[in-house]
This record gives sequence, C-alpha cells and structure tokens, in this order.
Amino acid sequence: MNVYGRHKINQSSELSADIDYVHFIIENDQCYQTQLVAPGSAAYVTEGNIPSGLDIVTAKFDYSKRFNNFLLETGLKTAINQTNNIADCYYYYNNNRLPELRCGNHFFYNKNMCAAYASTDAVKGKWH
Repeated sequence: MNVYGRHKINQSSELSADIDYVHFIIENDQCYQTQLVAPGSAAYVTEGNIPSGLDIVTAKFDYSKRFNNFLLETGLKTAINQTNNIADCYYYYNNNRLPELRCGNHFFYNKNMCAAYASTDAVKGKWH
C-alpha cells in the first residue's frame, strides 16, 4: 500500500509526504529425500515447515523552499523492518515423524532507521 501527497504552499515552497506499507505472510512446507545410489541404501527423508512474516513501513516527508539565489530542501525519513521466520525440520524413522534438532532455526529481525537531511542548490553565474 502506498500513500503519496504533495501540497504547494505558495509559489516558492512545497511539502510532500510518501508512506509505504508491505505485509507478507508465507506458509511453506518443504520435503527432501536423499538416497545413496548404491543398491540397498536407505532413503533419508526430511520435511520442513517454514512460516514467515514480514512487515516493512517507510515514511518520508520533504519540504522545499526557493529563495532568490538558492533552493533549500529538507526532509525526514524512517524505515521499519520486522521479520519473523521459523524453520522446523523433521525426519522419518520407522514411519515415525521425529524432530530434526540439528537444522531448526528461528530468525527474528527488527530494524528501525531514521534520518533527517537537508541540501541546498545555489546558482552563481555558470556554477551550481
């Protein structure tokens, strides 16, 4: 989802906002079978249940003002990322599904970034 807006305050200044939101939910099962090519070798079967959740929010607000000899641009930006992935693995032994503790994983990631910025552009003859 995206929301964008721009407002021209007057002839020389404007304000803009841009907000984005992304949400993913992934349900995924995986199945692997490994077997040695030699005759009589046993098959090794593993299954995995890998649900994932991801949320990303970004917001940006900009202000620009033109003066006689230069342009001033300022703004604020934030980005929030939250990820939650769980990987549970199982193997089969005598037709019983058992947890495979060597390959499970729970990945949780939370990142918040914020920034404030400003820039100017001045004109003096042929120079910027």
